[in-house]
Amino acid sequence: MGNRKQTVFHIQPDFQEALEDESFYINMDRSLTEIQEFRFDVSKNGTVFRSTENADDTFTQSQQDSHLYSARLGDHKVQFRTPTWKHTSSASDIGNVTSIDAFARANDVASYIVGNEEGSISLYDSQFSHEWTQEDAHCSEITTLKFFPSGEVVLSGSSDMQLKLWSIKDASCPRIFRGHTSKITDSVLIERGRDFVSSSLDGTMKLWECGSGSTVRTFMRRENPNDGINSMALIADSNTTTIDTTTKGSNLDFGTQGKKVVAGHVSGVITIHDILTKESTIQFPSEYMAPCNSISRNPCDNNYLYAGYETGHVALWDIRSAVSPVDTITINEGLPINSIYCHGSNKLAISSGPDTSVMIDLKQDNKKFQEDTPTYLVSEDTRISKFISDPTRNALHVVGDHGFWAYFTT
Repeated sequence: MGNRKQTVFHIQPDFQEALEDESFYINMDRSLTEIQEFRFDVSKNGTVFRSTENADDTFTQSQQDSHLYSARLGDHKVQFRTPTWKHTSSASDIGNVTSIDAFARANDVASYIVGNEEGSISLYDSQFSHEWTQEDAHCSEITTLKFFPSGEVVLSGSSDMQLKLWSIKDASCPRIFRGHTSKITDSVLIERGRDFVSSSLDGTMKLWECGSGSTVRTFMRRENPNDGINSMALIADSNTTTIDTTTKGSNLDFGTQGKKVVAGHVSGVITIHDILTKESTIQFPSEYMAPCNSISRNPCDNNYLYAGYETGHVALWDIRSAVSPVDTITINEGLPINSIYCHGSNKLAISSGPDTSVMIDLKQDNKKFQEDTPTYLVSEDTRISKFISDPTRNALHVVGDHGFWAYFTT
């Protein structure tokens, strides 16, 4: 198993403005308490900037991509990517953004739903124009948002222990789901959305049926039923079709056969459960004795899962061998991984601590972490809470504190 520490870099948030007439800095975090500063002045040769202290340290803007910059700093090579688009209204418009989802409509038209720390959700159109806001949609933080496959309904979950359905047309709420006894942390839709699964810090996952609003079944970790769940991912077997409701399911099971849910627990254990039978099929050990904060499945191969931990570790697990991770990378060791997200088949977006967001390339053959240049997302030194791929653009949406919402073309 590989285990390397990723050197973390931060660039001056407004460095693009400084390129016109000032100097700017890039900081390299040698540790959580030791920082090395590289400073560049505005004198340049074409698009190449050189350090004021060492001419071998360079900073270059790509000629093919105006949002991409490359730096050689000592023995390190690193890239920085600036947003292609950024939400420009005041931070009070959307507050600390805690969740986002996107839906592709016809003719490359999209809709976006964002939720914030105060419990409000807002809908935006394809041009990011505001359509409506539902103030106090929940009593507290929005933790999960999911568009239904129809694009006409959104599911929201919150720290207030409730899940709700919302009409995109008029922001009405036709259904509320209650039953969890602690913070809702995540949700996954099953096929067309007739059923969905939610997770909670109470240690349970619940399968819900939308038509009746009832809980079809509740499942949890057998060894520790109270082991809270921070994050989920869905694994679907495309070879299955219908279910045998007489022996395994119920008349409220819709599309659950062949579906498994991966759960990252507060203990650091990762479990995989069959949604239809409630059986725990695989359990990964608590490798770092710390909470597993975020789970992401590689969309091109169900065998590979990525997990981010409170310790700063990001691990690649192969579900065919649950003994130990097959690869590990550490970002800001000692600071929590807030969120990880597989963007396409070969990129992993990682949010760490209060101010780091980075894109790591993945190897195509074995899904391990690439050893070459990481790309840091210039996100105003903001804590990033969620990532989502844009369904109509080759882009990654990033949301976080202080109203930060931007997308980065990838």
